[in-house]
Amino acid sequence: MTVLSTKCYKPLALVNKNIAEGNRAAATSTETEIKLTNVAKASLEELLIDYQDYLRTRNKLLWDGSNPRYEKMRAYAASELIFDQYHSLLHKYNDEALANLCITLIHQTSFLLYRLLEKQEKNFLKEGGIKERMYQARLNVKNK
Repeated sequence: MTVLSTKCYKPLALVNKNIAEGNRAAATSTETEIKLTNVAKASLEELLIDYQDYLRTRNKLLWDGSNPRYEKMRAYAASELIFDQYHSLLHKYNDEALANLCITLIHQTSFLLYRLLEKQEKNFLKEGGIKERMYQARLNVKNK
């Protein structure tokens, strides 16, 4: 999986970078925060396609709900055990299992990013962006 790992590094690094930048941008621009979170989500989707292509082009199985290993992998990926054990998995799992683990983690992360985007959008609708808040603050000062 070395070729895949190298190919997948860039989109994965972008996910992390865009989430961090979006979080920092939140103080001054809700719009930028939302855009960068969307970019992070898009990078994950690109990574998902790469892993799916890897399995498809090598005639490996993409595990779904009908595969007995699917639910076990899904539960494991959601557990705290993965944080302690993932280094040892790299040597124990074959490429099919590792790719399916990565796909599972991507799905879980995408779900969390979707929830984050929902929250960011609700906050934007409720509180507005920085320009609106600054304008409102100036109006409040002028009206005193």
